[in-house]
Amino acid sequence: MDYKHYIRLNENDLIIKSFSTAFEQPQEGDILICESNERHFNMDLYDDNMIPKYQYIDNQIVLRQDMLEIQLNNVKNNKINELNIKCSQEIEKGILCITNNHFYRYNKEEDQSNFAAQFLEILDGTAPEIINWKSEDVGIIPLSQNEFKSIYRELGNNQKTLIAKYWGLKYQVLNATTLQEVMQIVW
Repeated sequence: MDYKHYIRLNENDLIIKSFSTAFEQPQEGDILICESNERHFNMDLYDDNMIPKYQYIDNQIVLRQDMLEIQLNNVKNNKINELNIKCSQEIEKGILCITNNHFYRYNKEEDQSNFAAQFLEILDGTAPEIINWKSEDVGIIPLSQNEFKSIYRELGNNQKTLIAKYWGLKYQVLNATTLQEVMQIVW
């Protein structure tokens, strides 16, 4: 059997009820949405604060403009957080350094502070001439101070490049005006 679907509006044209003639008959002012459809018609009409989410404008059901802005801002914040996490992951992975063709990790918890501390020892003259340092591909290897500084510089340059990429993508997200534009921005 086919049922008619209706909506009911408040004085601000916000949709406050949706129903099927299987369960209720329309009142004066209710709007017929569909002549022939399934038995149930239950739209998710209210936000967490019990405020209607939809308006009826020009014979169309549309999300309230302020809801669209809230939704867009939430999607933007989630996208920026996603890009930030991806940036951090890429930095922490490390790189294969051109200096000696070995792979070095650069995570926040250990590597970045260890590299910085060793570099400071070189600067203040307390570091040995040969520094034993761990690479990810072959383990501990001896490095001259110049090799160490070069590797540290490569890791730092990689970090700066990735952060600049993140800033550029973040700028695109902040300037996006639609959900589709935001979703098309990828690392």
